Amino acid sequence: MRVRSLGVGLVVLSLIVGCRRREPGGGVDGAPPLPGPSKPAMSEPSPSVPVAAGLPAFPGAEGFGAAASGGRGGRVLYVTTLAPRGPGSLQEALDAEGPRTILFRVSGRIEAVPILSRGDVTIAGQSSPGGITLRGLLVQGDVVCEGPSAPECPTPKLAPKNFVVRHLRIRPGKFDDPNGAGDGLRLHHAKLGVVDHVSIGNAADEAVQISFSSDVTIQRSIFAETLGEHAEFGGMLVNYSDPARGAPLTRLTLHHNVWNRIFGRLPEVSRENVPDATTMDLEVSANLYWDARRPAYVAASNPQDGKKLHYRLNWISNYSAQDPDQSRSFGVLGIEGGPTPARPAFFEGTTAFVSGNRMSRTTRTDLELVFNNDDYVPEEKAGSLPWGNSGAARPAWARAARHDFPPVSYPKDARGLAPELYATAGAFPRDPLDRRVMRFVKEGTFDRAPLDRNPAGDTDGLPFDVAPRAPADTDGDGMPDEWEIGNGLDPKSPADGALTTLSTRRLGIAGYTNLEVYLEERSREVMRGM
Repeated sequence: MRVRSLGVGLVVLSLIVGCRRREPGGGVDGAPPLPGPSKPAMSEPSPSVPVAAGLPAFPGAEGFGAAASGGRGGRVLYVTTLAPRGPGSLQEALDAEGPRTILFRVSGRIEAVPILSRGDVTIAGQSSPGGITLRGLLVQGDVVCEGPSAPECPTPKLAPKNFVVRHLRIRPGKFDDPNGAGDGLRLHHAKLGVVDHVSIGNAADEAVQISFSSDVTIQRSIFAETLGEHAEFGGMLVNYSDPARGAPLTRLTLHHNVWNRIFGRLPEVSRENVPDATTMDLEVSANLYWDARRPAYVAASNPQDGKKLHYRLNWISNYSAQDPDQSRSFGVLGIEGGPTPARPAFFEGTTAFVSGNRMSRTTRTDLELVFNNDDYVPEEKAGSLPWGNSGAARPAWARAARHDFPPVSYPKDARGLAPELYATAGAFPRDPLDRRVMRFVKEGTFDRAPLDRNPAGDTDGLPFDVAPRAPADTDGDGMPDEWEIGNGLDPKSPADGALTTLSTRRLGIAGYTNLEVYLEERSREVMRGM
């Protein structure tokens, strides 16, 4: 066992059984920082500002993680350098304590995999003049371990709770980081958070891994083109749970995301490290699978010991767009390890609401698209599909109504997801990689290049040639002077960012701080620029 300090008064235990330890990142690339203080510029916290009960993280936040408040009402920390660590860095702001909203006065690529271990934080990537690219993002505790229970895998003493992450690009590429291990985004012992408008492309392992986490939403994001030998498993892994020690894997929402040139794990869902008799609540809805080469898979039993796994699932209005020239064809949902190997099924105790799902190569819907193999079209023609939507062909585990999970906005028809998500998914402004893969969505075409590589070599592309300058913010409250003046605020008073005077008038919703109003308007502004 090795012991390493995190630099924040804590220790990581690095064990042989799948534990990982934290290491600092490397150099700097992108736009030079603007002149500013050597440490992140701060506004004072406003302890008198209450967090509005029931208010979503931001307008449009939905699902199990939508109740996160992030850094609402806390300090403003400006990132003033693209350096991986040190004064003014993103990592320094992440390591700070207490409620805080992290904004950017720089644009470009941070050559590091930052680690978020302290919660009560909002990372507002849309505040960057030209956008921020990372090599990865780890939202995790001070111990990362995926083996059996104690003592082999100690529980973290510090773990992130209550976080909001918006408008970041993550491009691991060939960046060598021992902590991230090639993942794009990792959520590990994470609780109560929402990830929104994040673009993850060219990971070496999974684009996303979610483990030991609960009350989390990932929405309106893009997962694209995992590279190399792991590409077949390069989408999203939802696995590893420890409910006995307070780290269940449950209450997860994945909605309005684009999976583009991702071979498999769309997602893949299991719990295979420890016995887990609990029920996972999971919503996978309104996702667009572009050029899909697999269905999503859910394990009905633990592949390690065969014990039954139980779920409450909402699987609603997903669309699988498959190249008609591909010889293989797939359903939308596969179920592995069920009671009858020849037929995808859950054990008694699992219930699933499957509704509104479509696939481009058939007019079949919903339970007719629950299919494990790669020969869907021939089986359909032969009349051999495992399930139907009504009568005796309908499985016992299928519900007639949606589970009463937190609300999600569903499209009227899943076949309309492509134009909607072309305009709204991922981090903005879009970089060359996102523009390339989303062009196929816009045009309704498919890239015939192998899925395990980036045919354009645009991993490191940025959305600008010359980084735009950050607007003046005299009082350091996170709102540009010009915006404050235009909205009747005082650009020399740092206190007005935490007030809620503009929320109803500007957003039509009461309770958001003036800073949150600005950040929401800034999000809409960068999206209009595509």
